[in-house]
Amino acid sequence: MRNVLMATAQMREHNHEPEVLNELQLNLADSYSCTPELRVTWLQALAEHHAKAGAYSEAASCHLHMAALHAEYLRQKGLLQWGADAFADISPNITRDEQNLKVDAGTVLYFTFEDVSLTSRAQARLSRNSRRRRCASS
Repeated sequence: MRNVLMATAQMREHNHEPEVLNELQLNLADSYSCTPELRVTWLQALAEHHAKAGAYSEAASCHLHMAALHAEYLRQKGLLQWGADAFADISPNITRDEQNLKVDAGTVLYFTFEDVSLTSRAQARLSRNSRRRRCASS
């Protein structure tokens, strides 16, 4: 809890420094690695910041992490045969980061396969935007 309060205060202090703000948001997302709902919230905020800044590759990476987290959640709930490990060929970081979550047996289903699909489609769209931006600047 202390880390969250400190990071929130630092975010207010550095709100005009995008790179510092992004790093703080990533640190917050990482601090919630065991809590899927909160991790997705911070990854989504980070993806939005990256997209607004035109950093589409970074935004796409956030969406890949969210899709892997959704898939891992569903795997741990017994609703999907594959989880975050399916993303290992894209980036070993995704698998490493998203296999830490803890799912209680009594929790209400929060994520669905549709979430995996939606975040994967968002990632694909952002990747296309990133390629277009690189081609336009060449």
